[in-house]
Amino acid sequence: MCGNRAGAPLYGCAGFIAACGVIGWIDTSTSWFVCWGRGAAHNGGNNIWYYTMGDRVAPGRDGNQGWGFIPAVDVWTSTDPWPGMTECNIP
Repeated sequence: MCGNRAGAPLYGCAGFIAACGVIGWIDTSTSWFVCWGRGAAHNGGNNIWYYTMGDRVAPGRDGNQGWGFIPAVDVWTSTDPWPGMTECNIP
């Protein structure tokens, strides 16, 4: 568990491409994250994304059941990827 930006969007994959748009949101400011993966570069200065289950699912995106990726810039870690966390094997 760690802090994160409340209201941050979750994406269907670790990138900002149309096919992997917003699938939901994290409403809380502390969340748990399952694993990390590499994806598109983001404003955090790296390409690390964390995988978690959101608090709300975007309309029409029920297929992900709330699971998605959040860019590391929206997760309050001192280093990315977080040491000891498993790397995701999720496309």
